[in-house]
Amino acid sequence: MSDAGTIIFDGWRGPLILALPPYLAFGCSLGLLQVAIPSILQRQGLPVESVSLVALLLLPLCLSVFWAPAVDRFALTRWGRRKSWFALAQTMVVASLLVLAFSGPDRLSVLLAAMLCLSVGAATMDVILDGTLAETAAGKTQAIRGGIKVTGMLTGTVLGSLVMIHLIEAAGWVSGFAVAALFSALAALPLVFARIDGEAAEARRVPSVLSFIRRSGNGLRLVLVVVVGLALGIGLSAPRLVMIEQGYALTAIGWIFGTAAPLAGALGAVGGLVLGDRIGLPRAFGASVLLFVLSASSLAWHFAGGGGAALFPAAAIALASFAYAGIYCVVCSLAMGWVATNQSATDYAMVQNGWLLAIVAGSALSGTVLAQTGLLVLPASATVVAAAAVALVLVDASSAARIARSGV
Repeated sequence: MSDAGTIIFDGWRGPLILALPPYLAFGCSLGLLQVAIPSILQRQGLPVESVSLVALLLLPLCLSVFWAPAVDRFALTRWGRRKSWFALAQTMVVASLLVLAFSGPDRLSVLLAAMLCLSVGAATMDVILDGTLAETAAGKTQAIRGGIKVTGMLTGTVLGSLVMIHLIEAAGWVSGFAVAALFSALAALPLVFARIDGEAAEARRVPSVLSFIRRSGNGLRLVLVVVVGLALGIGLSAPRLVMIEQGYALTAIGWIFGTAAPLAGALGAVGGLVLGDRIGLPRAFGASVLLFVLSASSLAWHFAGGGGAALFPAAAIALASFAYAGIYCVVCSLAMGWVATNQSATDYAMVQNGWLLAIVAGSALSGTVLAQTGLLVLPASATVVAAAAVALVLVDASSAARIARSGV
C-alpha cells in the first residue's frame, strides 16, 4: 500500500498527474530537435545540407531498445529503478537545454553535442515512462495510459516547435531555452516526489530482447505494427510531394504541414484517448483507421482533378494527422498488454522503436512509391493500414485468449 498523501500509478488520475507533464516535456524536446533548432540554424545561414544532417541526432529515439535493458535491470540509487533513471535522464535534458541557452547558435560543435545529449536524455526518459506505465497497467487503464503518452508527446511537440520558435524570436535565444529548461525541470517534479508501488532498488536479471518476440503472438504483432507504421509514413508524406508537384504555394504547404497538421495531431491524440476509454481500443482503432481512409481517398480524388485551392487538401491533411494520432494512441495502448512486468521498458521499446523506424522509412520511401504508382499511393497506403490494423486487432485478441486459457 502507498503512504497517505502519495500519488501512485493506479487508475487514471495517477498516470495523468505523474506522466503527462514529463511527456509534454519530452514532446517539447522533440519539437526543438525536429523543427525549432534546425529552422533557426537555417535562417542564420547554415547550409541546407548541414541542417538536414541534424535529423541524425534523432536516432537515439529510434534505438533506445539497446539501453532499455539497463533501465529494467539496474537501480542507480535507493530511489528504485524507475525514479533513479528518470532523475538522471531529466537532469541530462535540463542540463542540455541550459548548455544550448548559454552557448548560443554560433558555436556549432557545442550546439550539436548538446543536441545529442538532449536526444539521448529525452529518449531515456521516454523509455522509463513507457516502462512504468506498461508495468503498472491493468485492464481498462491501458487505453488511458497510451492516450496520455501520445497526447503529451504530440502536444509537447507543438510547444517545442511552433511556440518555441515564436518565443525565441520574441525573447531571444537565451531566454527561450532557459524557459524550456525550467519547463522540463518543473515537469519532472510530480514523479520525482511520488511513490511508485512495487519499486525496489535491487537489480533484476538481464532482460532479453528475444524473449519479447518469442512470447505468444508478439512476433506477428510487431510485424503488423511495423506494416501499419510504414504505410502511414508513406500516406502522410506523399501529399506534400504531390502538392509541390502540382504547384501549390510553398507558404501554403509550410502552413499546412508545419501548423495545421501538428495541431490536428494533438487534438487527435486527445480524441484517441477519449475514444479508447469510452468505446474500447478495437472500436477506437477502427474509427481512426476509417478517418485515415477517408482522408487519403479524398486527397486522391482532389489531386486527380488537377488540384485547386489549398483549403481542401489542408482540411484532408489535418484529418489524416488527426487519424494518425488516434491510431498511434491505440497502438501504444495495445502494446502495454504485450510486455512482461520484469522487462517492461525493454519490451515496450521494441514496439516503439519499430514504429518510429517504420514511420521514418515510410517517409523516406514515399517519393519512390509515388513515382512508381502515382496517386494510387494514397488509397493503397490507406488500404494497407486498414488491413494491417484489422489483422493486428484479431491477432491481439487471439493471443490474449490463448494466454488466458493457458493461465500464463
